[in-house]
Amino acid sequence: MTARAGSVKTALMALPLLLLLALATAAVVQWRRGELTRERLQGSLAALRGAKVVEPPPPPVVREGTPREEAEVLLALRAVEEDAESRRR
Repeated sequence: MTARAGSVKTALMALPLLLLLALATAAVVQWRRGELTRERLQGSLAALRGAKVVEPPPPPVVREGTPREEAEVLLALRAVEEDAESRRR
């Protein structure tokens, strides 16, 4: 084997490691920019494994309560606080 053939063989052996390093660097850059989220990464890994990708559920919708509902909640909260205070005595 000549010296040139040895260096080509070494370069070919190092190619997968360089590719892995480039992919890891790109992932870190995307993570820091906020483009790569945990859910997206898990979905990508699941897709690579051939698994069915399950989307996370949408966040719950927060709606404003009516004045009556808010008053009922405040009354219930006050009753709980008074009950806790009476138990402490």
